[in-house]
Amino acid sequence: MKSLYRIVIVTLMAVIITSCATVIATDIQQANENWSVSINTISDDANYQDGSTFYFAPGGHRYILLNVTIHNKSSQARRINLSRFILRKGKKVVARPDIVDMDVPLVSIQASKYPELEAGEKITRNLYFSFPYDIYPDSLDTNAVGRITLPKMSPS
Repeated sequence: MKSLYRIVIVTLMAVIITSCATVIATDIQQANENWSVSINTISDDANYQDGSTFYFAPGGHRYILLNVTIHNKSSQARRINLSRFILRKGKKVVARPDIVDMDVPLVSIQASKYPELEAGEKITRNLYFSFPYDIYPDSLDTNAVGRITLPKMSPS
């Protein structure tokens, strides 16, 4: 009974903490002959929970969460380097993903930053970037499809 109580408390804490995130942009896509990258959502001030461990961005920063779908459009297996996905504001504010998550409902599973995709395979990942408060990114540089310009964002 005590472990059930612990599971319920941890689950409620996860729902409360992650529900604080605000969606600030959706449905941004870019492709070339080999890759397609779709930013399904961008959420502001998201926190990350892995089991009973909660992760918070360092002081003065918050996590910006990008839920992305990556499609290998080529006819051969290819590896992609998610650590080379760089969220930026101009040239001065730059962030690489601190956490790459598998995007499994109700469960947090950290994933490889270097997945290999078979020909035609698609994967969806949550990328958590530590970004300064009150600064909103204007682009995402990728090693797959180049720079993706993001819509103008601001606090709601």
